[in-house]
Amino acid sequence: MLGFGPAPAYASRTPTQNRIAYLDQRHVSPYSRPEPQGDADDAKRQARQAFRIAQANQDKQGMDAAIKQLADAGVKKPPKLAGDITMFKSLPEADQVAIWRSAPKDEREKYLPYIHKKLRTEFALQ
Repeated sequence: MLGFGPAPAYASRTPTQNRIAYLDQRHVSPYSRPEPQGDADDAKRQARQAFRIAQANQDKQGMDAAIKQLADAGVKKPPKLAGDITMFKSLPEADQVAIWRSAPKDEREKYLPYIHKKLRTEFALQ
């Protein structure tokens, strides 16, 4: 009613998730892309978001429509993991180690299965 828009995404994420997103932006995903590729990526992002919303609402018809939308955008399979986990998996080892060491215990357990394999056994013992 007052004209305020929704809060930005970083306001609803944990500090660890914000750091993962920042490092992903710096090291993995390019900051800007050619316009045609950016449009294709936007279509994929919107389709993934529609799928996750339908999945959260347990809307079978919505999930089917989102899967078709994903296929039209060029995505072969619907997403299985949350976005922060996908970004965490793609980070370099040094960034994963830094995040894992600074994360609270519950988030450490969340990201441990997705840390690089050679580091997983080392951190599982800690």
